Amino acid sequence: MRIEWKAFGALSSRVILFGIRIFHIPFKQVRQNPEAAALLARNLETMSPEMLEYKRLDGCRDQLVGLLKAGVTAS
Repeated sequence: MRIEWKAFGALSSRVILFGIRIFHIPFKQVRQNPEAAALLARNLETMSPEMLEYKRLDGCRDQLVGLLKAGVTAS
């Protein structure tokens, strides 16, 4: 799973600063945390078709949700 934290800030009236911090969390680790797994499953279930396509999850969403709801299994 990839998490991005983004921030915009004005340094002056003509200069804007954009910062981004990226975290990668292994899917197995997300599945081991019931709260995180449930939240990600819910987010995937309610994601619009356009967003699923943009994120390239339209072909695997159901499988990912199933894995998240099943909890930790042999991987």
